[in-house]
Amino acid sequence: MRYKSEAFGRFKEYRLEVENQTNRKIKALRSDRGGEYLSGEFIDYLKENGILSQWTPTGTPQLNRVAERRNRTLLDMVRSMMSFTELPPSFWGHALETAVKLLNISPSKSIPQTPYEIWHGKPASYKYLRVWGSPAYVKRLVGDKLDSSLVCAVFLEKSFPSDNQRDEVLIEESSGKPPHNSTASFEPTVHIDGVPILRRSIRESRVPERYGFVGLTSQLDNDPKTYGEAMSDIDSDKWLEAMKSEMDSMGSNEVWTLVDPPKGVRPVGCKWVYKRKLGANGDVTAFKARLVAKGYTQQSGVHFGETYSPVAMAKSVGILLAIAAWYDYEIWQMDVKTAFLNGFVEEEIFMDQPEGFTTVGEE
Repeated sequence: MRYKSEAFGRFKEYRLEVENQTNRKIKALRSDRGGEYLSGEFIDYLKENGILSQWTPTGTPQLNRVAERRNRTLLDMVRSMMSFTELPPSFWGHALETAVKLLNISPSKSIPQTPYEIWHGKPASYKYLRVWGSPAYVKRLVGDKLDSSLVCAVFLEKSFPSDNQRDEVLIEESSGKPPHNSTASFEPTVHIDGVPILRRSIRESRVPERYGFVGLTSQLDNDPKTYGEAMSDIDSDKWLEAMKSEMDSMGSNEVWTLVDPPKGVRPVGCKWVYKRKLGANGDVTAFKARLVAKGYTQQSGVHFGETYSPVAMAKSVGILLAIAAWYDYEIWQMDVKTAFLNGFVEEEIFMDQPEGFTTVGEE
């Protein structure tokens, strides 16, 4: 697949092929909480066909160990295959296809037959096997009479085990990359006296480790984006409880009063923002729901005046910590729940009621 959004269509194709070829029904689908598996049409399709949805908790790949272990094996094979070639990383898909086919015709201790033999009912033929990424030569079909009759190429994939298909190769002339056994020629280096030599650092530049965690959390971001997604999520009861807690905080702090908007005044919209709080080991520790106004609909001078962030500057915090360390003070840290609700708004702002919590009779 080129995009994750194609997962739904590919699953329907896979289901039809499996059920038609094996006369067996798919009873359950186990997956992580990727957005491609949580779409409304995917969930409705599974319900209509009586297929159970089994989603593993965020950050627990061990609960889907069969698929994760196979993915790890395939990735190791792809790395090994790519390391023996000079092909760019964009050809990893070709290596992956070959790795899958090799695993399907390889024996294992867990089953007495290869996956290919179980599916097709006959042993696989190994006469098609070639070294992936090795140099190859293809007969030139068109060209000048004095040109070589062969073209240098790189072997990508054997269309095994079908006898009526051809090999897939990469023509080196079109790719602009020399074959493995070719030697490149370079012009002699010209030395110019009097030009200073620039010093270059021998230290290797590395991306800070904190970026790795950011990349990990972005892959695990499966939180609902709208109220409708939250109510159709598997943890809908947790999201509803979090929204009720937020509304209770709004009420206890007397954030608003229900009134009819004056004529000519367009209320500001609002939306729910959902977030799963993760612990040190990746487990979900809390479900948070925040009600925020749609700031992009506000107008300067009407809904707000000066804008600033009501939080401490990093420099100020650093100075306080330095003073505490110098005088050996003890530092206490505390968390104020819904701290932003304790502020005061001088302007008079009219906002729509939050979705899912509209007071009956005062819409």
